[in-house]
Amino acid sequence: FWDDPCWLASWECRNGRIQRGEGVEPRLLTHWLDVLSPGLVLFARQWTSTPEDVVQEAFVKLAGQKPPPEDVRGWLYRVVRN
Repeated sequence: FWDDPCWLASWECRNGRIQRGEGVEPRLLTHWLDVLSPGLVLFARQWTSTPEDVVQEAFVKLAGQKPPPEDVRGWLYRVVRN
């Protein structure tokens, strides 16, 4: 369910899609951090000696996205890679 953000009642969803709003809701950001961070850290270890820092920076960028990306998981992996 981590890739289906519509499970959070505070986000309005229409036909399974997030309605674009002011940015990423803190509860949703926390959920993605808990669920996606371990895999992102493993992914980042291929390119850096400080993978936790790279992942943290990606989540900081995500928090500032207005509107949030539709594919959060893919967006995070792309930001971590770049």
